Amino acid sequence: MALPADFNEWEHLQSIIVNTFSKIVREEFKDLGDNWQPDINTPRSSLRTACTPKDNDTASILVLRILFFYFIMQRIETLIEPWYGIPVDDYQQKVEFKPLVHLYFREDNSDVDVNYRPLRMQISFRLMNETSTTITKTELTTLATKIKTNFCTNHGRTFKKGKELYTYFDLEKGYQLKVYAFSETEAKTLIDQVLDLQSHTFDDKKFTSHLAKNASSKYPTIPPSALILGETKREPRKRPVGTVRFQYAIAQIWGRTKPVVLVDRSFRYLDPLVEVIP
Repeated sequence: MALPADFNEWEHLQSIIVNTFSKIVREEFKDLGDNWQPDINTPRSSLRTACTPKDNDTASILVLRILFFYFIMQRIETLIEPWYGIPVDDYQQKVEFKPLVHLYFREDNSDVDVNYRPLRMQISFRLMNETSTTITKTELTTLATKIKTNFCTNHGRTFKKGKELYTYFDLEKGYQLKVYAFSETEAKTLIDQVLDLQSHTFDDKKFTSHLAKNASSKYPTIPPSALILGETKREPRKRPVGTVRFQYAIAQIWGRTKPVVLVDRSFRYLDPLVEVIP
């Protein structure tokens, strides 16, 4: 269906931003009550007045409100996922390692459960026949092409995470894979696709099923609540079930602080070795 004859790009964009950002601001300042009216008599109310978007805002004012909210008020933390880790250069000072490849998966936004972050999955393996000084861009490009073939078709390879743990250990070839899957068949299929990236053959002797007793009660879909610092909070989910989709693959090379982006269908990176057409 065509756009209306009187369609205005700016007015449409502005209305979407105002409606969306207003909900975020209301949630942040919900302590001021549902009947709050703009005023600058208290610090919190003054902040809310500064952040609240209006229909007659110019583009510059609207952008300033958003920047103020996320950066000056430091609510940028809501956009950046918390994580534990150490700087790459600190780690490389202590550990010299074989080239390491990571495949990243993420749950589609439309499937994410309310009040939870998207499910994620990471599959990693080492290139045992290479070192940081022998690996070449040509070899990495060949690997990236295989990843594109195995994982980037049909809008990205999907995988259903489950409560059962399956492992595949072949340290000589660089595999120490741990997969939480919905079924053994799905776990084996995924592992076989990973092995195929280096033309390795699945060895059933290196595959192990770790079936948990009473998995449903031990790892409930909806976790119990706990009193944390005086507030009732849901405990973190353990072995959540859901479908994740392949996003991108990178290679970490010792001596290089930035990863080599092999393929990327998420548009997170600008310089993958192999392009993926969406």
